[in-house]
Amino acid sequence: MPKKIRTALIDADAYCYAAAFSAESKYNFGGEDIVEVDEDAAIAKAESLIADSVAEVEADELILCLSSPRSDVDLWRFEVLPSYKSNRKAKPKPEAYPAVRRHLEATYDCYMEPRLEADDIMTLLSSDPTMIPGIKVVVSQDKDLLQTIGRYYNPRTREKRIIKADESNRWHMMQTLQGDTVDGYKGIPGIGPKKAEKILEDVAWGDRWAAVVEAYESKGLTEEDALAQARVAYMMQTPSYDWTTKEVTLWTPDLHPPK
Repeated sequence: MPKKIRTALIDADAYCYAAAFSAESKYNFGGEDIVEVDEDAAIAKAESLIADSVAEVEADELILCLSSPRSDVDLWRFEVLPSYKSNRKAKPKPEAYPAVRRHLEATYDCYMEPRLEADDIMTLLSSDPTMIPGIKVVVSQDKDLLQTIGRYYNPRTREKRIIKADESNRWHMMQTLQGDTVDGYKGIPGIGPKKAEKILEDVAWGDRWAAVVEAYESKGLTEEDALAQARVAYMMQTPSYDWTTKEVTLWTPDLHPPK
């Protein structure tokens, strides 16, 4: 039997940021704070990060996944929850970011879609049985990607996991309960990982949404509040996105029922 092709689906957003930040030198000269940027060094760092990840997961091919170039204004999540990522809007990208991104787009096979983030593209490609042949490995250090169904590699911790559908759903419900301050959605105020774990403890897949709604209502919130948080927390899987029409199907509790 011929060997199956293994493709690394890489979170290129994260590598653009990391490489661009690594190429900044900050110092004080004559009482003035100076930032010097080496774009060539940033590009070399991005190439090194990509090569390391490809080698670590023993990939034959790679695809770089990038957020929409207009991700500061056009993400579909803004329509569901206007506060989404509002805490990031005042923080400019590092100066070398555009140069790194242009280089990666010109050099590699890249996927980017209007209104989508790199996270969505990775989970969509990973869950689609036909778009990318063979074995797919999602490469990202973002905890949102624990919603991946299939192979997952964290380049920061070097953790390798195979995530099942039940684990993916449970993590989605965890994120809905506890929120994510980095991404600007708050979940239930006062609910952190330990309390979220307790709420979902021994709860079967088919009963989790009811448990989440009950937790929201116990804090004076509504099922509509829970649904908005669940939708922005959800990392897309087939059939949540139509690659032809570019239409997004918002998450509902029955979108991916237990198998």
